[in-house]
Amino acid sequence: MPRGSPPGYAGRPMVFALARASVLAIARVSVFVTVLVCALVSVLVSVLAAGPTAAADSLSSLGGAPVCEASTILRVPCHTGAADCWLVGDNEVRTQLFLYGMADDGRPDTASREAVVISPVLAPEDEISDIEALARFADGEVLVYGSHSRNKDCKVRPNRRRYVGLRLERENGAIVARPGRIGFVSSGKTIDWARVFGGSPQGDSPQGELARVLRAVSEGDARADTGDCSASFDIEGAVVSHPEGVEHVWLGLRAPLVDGYAVLVRHDVDAGGLRFSEARLLDLGGAGVRGLARGRSRGKNWIYGLSAAPGGRESDRFALWRFPEAVLSDPAPAGPVAVEILAPVAARSEGVAAHQLRRPPPGDPGTAIVVQDGDEGAPCRRDATYQIVPIGR
Repeated sequence: MPRGSPPGYAGRPMVFALARASVLAIARVSVFVTVLVCALVSVLVSVLAAGPTAAADSLSSLGGAPVCEASTILRVPCHTGAADCWLVGDNEVRTQLFLYGMADDGRPDTASREAVVISPVLAPEDEISDIEALARFADGEVLVYGSHSRNKDCKVRPNRRRYVGLRLERENGAIVARPGRIGFVSSGKTIDWARVFGGSPQGDSPQGELARVLRAVSEGDARADTGDCSASFDIEGAVVSHPEGVEHVWLGLRAPLVDGYAVLVRHDVDAGGLRFSEARLLDLGGAGVRGLARGRSRGKNWIYGLSAAPGGRESDRFALWRFPEAVLSDPAPAGPVAVEILAPVAARSEGVAAHQLRRPPPGDPGTAIVVQDGDEGAPCRRDATYQIVPIGR
């Protein structure tokens, strides 16, 4: 202790040291708490800004049997007022479609599910097997497409090679199907692909992308005759576009691919059969089309789609994508269409539709509803499901 120090000085340095250490410790804790709070706030702000997310396992049942293998979904009027409904097709149900009420967030109301019996529109021998695509004209007529594909043994099944136009109406409170303008069309057991793609007895032949697609379809058909049907013709999506006010039906093919690109073909339904007049190639990274839809987001019209590898293994990566609808009005596209990949979706996804709130907040991009097939049975061995996927941009 220094000479001349006042009484009690001996303990003061230790007290001062302890006080200083305490102050420093409190300061460090305060800095840590401040950083932690800021980080948590930042994460919360990011989550709120991004909106809801949909994980691949965030699936909900479509209500069980008989909807076990949902393959396509379409937005249609409920015919009970101003509200819209979802129309769902099942690739193992030949005589019915299924109408679901719609919650404001787009979720199907399974409690309100109604069967739409389409057999009155068709003769018993005209049932459509393997329903894979639905599309709707502005006047309300719905097109129902069989896949036109071969079965797992590569056998031709004529009942898959059919499509029909029908109208939905209410009669005594029940939803019923009536014949549409397009009517019923059978493409037959044997398809003249050259004629389908614009060829004629006078020697006319398709040009450009259409010629490339014809070549791939013909080669895939020949391979299927030898037992390899991985590249045989297969319709998995349909959409009605009208970028310039004129409606056109576009079909999305799961197979074949053309030099690794997926295929869209324009179906001229008024020609009275399967007739294609244009084609677009899509860069889906070697995948084929599994579903198509039209939707509007932030003031712009889009074509949405699903993709997965042509083999269709459950382990394949499934994705939701889109491109501007205006691309389909370009008479001379410069190469394959580049799509915008929006999000991964659950395995076995087969149908897609776009949805937006009835009164969307400014800038709301909307969502997509995606349906997945299950496994048929009574009850289903595995339920068909749906997934709500925020578009997110």
